Amino acid sequence: MTLFLFLIAVVFLIILAIVKIGSIAFQFTGMEPKMAMFQALSAFTNTGFTTSAAEKVVQHRRRRVIATILIIMGYIGIVGVIVTLVQSFTIEAGDWLPHLKRMVFSLLGIYALYFIFIFSPPGRKLGKRFARYRQRLNKAEKE
Repeated sequence: MTLFLFLIAVVFLIILAIVKIGSIAFQFTGMEPKMAMFQALSAFTNTGFTTSAAEKVVQHRRRRVIATILIIMGYIGIVGVIVTLVQSFTIEAGDWLPHLKRMVFSLLGIYALYFIFIFSPPGRKLGKRFARYRQRLNKAEKE
C-alpha cells in the first residue's frame, strides 16, 4: 500500500513539475507568469480555453511547440495517474474502510505536494527572476 501511495505522490509531483517547467518556458517567450501558468495547465490538462491569451499561444511559433509538448505529456500523465490509482485500489479485497483511508491519504498527500511545490520559497524566487527577465525582453521589443 505504501508503495502505491509513494508512486501516486511521485506521479503527481512529476506532473506539477512538468506544468511548472511549461510555465517557465512560456515565460521565456515573454508571457506574464500568471498567464503562463494558466496556459501551461490548460495545455497539460487539454482544456483549451478560447481567450485572447490562448490566441497569443497559437500565433507564436515557440509557444505552439511548448503547448504541443504539454498536451502530449498531459495524456501520458493522466494515463499514468489512472493506472497507478486503479492498481493501488484493486490489490486488496475486503472492507471499504481501508480503501477510503487510502483515498483520503492520497488526496491529502497530493494537496500537500501541490502547495509545497507551488508556494515554496525557491519557486517564488524563480518566478521573480523570470519576471525580471520578461521585463527586459519587453523593453528590448519596444526599442
